[in-house]
Amino acid sequence: MLNVCNVKLPEASYTLHDFRWHHAIAAGRKIFKQDFPNQVTVYLIEAENLDFGLELSFPVQRAVDIVTAKILQAIYP
Repeated sequence: MLNVCNVKLPEASYTLHDFRWHHAIAAGRKIFKQDFPNQVTVYLIEAENLDFGLELSFPVQRAVDIVTAKILQAIYP
């Protein structure tokens, strides 16, 4: 669990290439205000490479499958 009470708002960015997990936390805090939880679980998957393409590499697809299963297990224990 990550305590997000002290996560500072990041500098403004105008491209999704600069959008990171802490931007999502900050956006959630700004949108939901007091209803945003104090603790959240963050799942991160690192890109294997950033070449042009539409398909995920095998290691990244495997990580997506693992994280998806963990999220579904957390939602539907």
